[in-house]
Formats: sequence, C-alpha cells, structure tokens
Amino acid sequence: MSTDSLPSEADILACTTHLSSPGTTHTIAKLNDNRVAKYGGEIAPVEAETMRYVSEHSDVSLPKVHGFVTNPVTQHKYIIMDFVPTQTLEDMLPSLTQNEKDDIAQLIKIELKKLRDVPEPEYLGSVGRKACSHGMLWDSSDLGPEFTPLMSGPFENQADFNDGLLLKLSTMPDMAPSYLKFLKGLFCEAFSGHKTVLTHGDLQPKNIMVQRVGSKDDGSGSFTVSIIDWETS
Repeated sequence: MSTDSLPSEADILACTTHLSSPGTTHTIAKLNDNRVAKYGGEIAPVEAETMRYVSEHSDVSLPKVHGFVTNPVTQHKYIIMDFVPTQTLEDMLPSLTQNEKDDIAQLIKIELKKLRDVPEPEYLGSVGRKACSHGMLWDSSDLGPEFTPLMSGPFENQADFNDGLLLKLSTMPDMAPSYLKFLKGLFCEAFSGHKTVLTHGDLQPKNIMVQRVGSKDDGSGSFTVSIIDWETS
C-alpha cells in the first residue's frame, strides 16, 4: 500500500470508534470495516517491521500491516493494519468451556511452533539487527528508556546477551554484588548453547485475538486465533 493511500493523522484522530480498553497505553482506532490504526505511548517502527517480517517468513496468524505514519513535527507515530473482527482471549475466557480452552491452547501452540520455525538469525536483538526492544534490556534514565549496545544489543552471541542482562540487573536498586556474582555463574551454566528463535516477548491473553468461526457436533465452538502487540519481540 502506498503512502499516499494511508490515512492522515487528522483522519486517524477524528475516528471515535476505539477498540482498545480504557487506561491502556495505546489506542486502537477503527478507521473503517477493514482497517485500524494503533497509536499512543511509545509506538516504534520496529513493531510494524516485526509484523511484516513474521508475515514474510511464516504463516503465523497476525494482522497485515499496511503502513506506518509519522508526524515529522510531533514525532507521533501510527501503525495502519487490518481490522480483525475478534475478541481478546482475556475477554472471552469466562465464557469458554474447558474443552474450548484446550482447543484454543492447541491453536496457540501451533502458532508458536510456526514462529519458532522462522529461520535463525546471526544475532540476538530485534528485527533488522536492532537493539532488543524488551524492557528487561532498556537502559533506564530520567529521560525515559534508552538503548545502549552493551545493555540492549544487538548481541553477536548468547554470552554477550547474558552480559547485557547482568549489566541491566546491576543497575537495579538493592542488587547485592554477591547475588550478582551468583547470577553470573548461573547464567554461564544455564544460558548457553541454545538455538536462537523469534519470540513474541509479551504473549498473554490480552494479546491473543480469538474468533468463533463455527460449532462442532458436540455444540462447542470452533475458533481461529491471531497474535497482536509485537513491539517487544
């Protein structure tokens, strides 16, 4: 989709149908029957880039990204993607039977298997050889989160990644040097020799969209799932 066909910032902000829950850091505005815009908080291009990367290298179920809009003056950012008529698993859980929960769990397992099968990169970090976007590896400051190579990567190997984790832990209040030394030994022993795989980073019921698409012979529902919120992958 060309940039010219994307909605303007004014069009996005004029939308009054919001699909996101009150109090969340991001707003999901329904632009029409086919598109939504995600904005607010610290929207980063890497989220859209990750979603496109996953779509190009697998058939993991997730909304298609159509574009990324940035206001050059305010630096406010907006991701334009497909509207998927679903509920979050978090909202749907109370109405599900145990058999339906088991079926959905299997669907999620299939999606994760697809994600794990994405070709292994030659580094540890975000898509495009960028710093790790997960908060566990942010270099926190009074001005907000920052990304520094030693703490945030991208890392060439798992040993460097472990060092980044330890460096982050060393900045936490009340982290005793003796405990940090213990963790370093533990990391070196436990976190080595593993395959590097693409990981969602924030997989929880509110980030799993579920659609009821039919019924089985026993009356239980038939479902599809889709995964959203890829910013910490």
